[in-house]
Amino acid sequence: MCIRDRYQRRVRDRSTESMEIVGQTVRNWMNTSDPSFNLAVRVGMALLCICTAAEWISPVAYGRFGEQAVLGLDPRVGWWLMELPCTLVFVYNFYVIGGPQTNKPVPKFLGVLFVCHYLYRGWLFPALMHVHGGSKNFDTTIALGSWVVTCTHGFLSSRWYASVGKHLSSRGWSSSWQFRVGICMYLIGMVMTVGQDHILRELRPCPDQSRYCIPRGGLFDYATCGQYLSELVAWFGFWLMGAGPNGAFIFLVSLVNLVPRAASTHAWYLAKFGEEYEGLNRARLIPFIW
Repeated sequence: MCIRDRYQRRVRDRSTESMEIVGQTVRNWMNTSDPSFNLAVRVGMALLCICTAAEWISPVAYGRFGEQAVLGLDPRVGWWLMELPCTLVFVYNFYVIGGPQTNKPVPKFLGVLFVCHYLYRGWLFPALMHVHGGSKNFDTTIALGSWVVTCTHGFLSSRWYASVGKHLSSRGWSSSWQFRVGICMYLIGMVMTVGQDHILRELRPCPDQSRYCIPRGGLFDYATCGQYLSELVAWFGFWLMGAGPNGAFIFLVSLVNLVPRAASTHAWYLAKFGEEYEGLNRARLIPFIW
């Protein structure tokens, strides 16, 4: 057997082994001692398929893609309404109902981190938005329909931390490479996210009073959707920290939503600003790559 054949066989074997590990992990997530958690995992898998199809068919109707919304909301209200259930579901299930791990160091830390994340994303971020005129470009059906996703995320996270993710209460988890790398990635991603949000917010009012202008600075000098990249880095770190289906769910839902949306947004900028934008040579999402 030549070297090339041995190499190809080794790649196939490792790919098969990796798929078996992934499959067993998912089966374990769906067969815990908590029936409601198992059901939520199955709902999350179905939602992932739906979100993948929906975003590839047409960009979700908010922001620049929500101009034709039939039942439009002020984007500040729409964003707050969309994220609200996540905070409420998590707080109720983790702090009110609780579980045997609620007061353990790592689950307690992850719970505080989750609440802080959504205090920013669900409350402070929409409150700080600079809205152009009387814009109502956040579709009501998107705000309300997203409740299924945000409720699932809040429920999975609360129960994983409070009772189901047994490894989180072990002494060794806080010193594991997953936890340490995860927290570094999450914090880097969140700092980047807040920075990109600030750049976008300060675009308004545009110099010529137009509705849209080209963002400059930060990751936007290299990619059209630097804020999306930041969010994906943060969510991947979030997944590593807890190593559970809650992190997998929110990272993968964000991935299937933001990757095609980045392509649509890049095309929108090219159509809107033409040669001026094309000359900037920006990637769609990942600097210098795509």
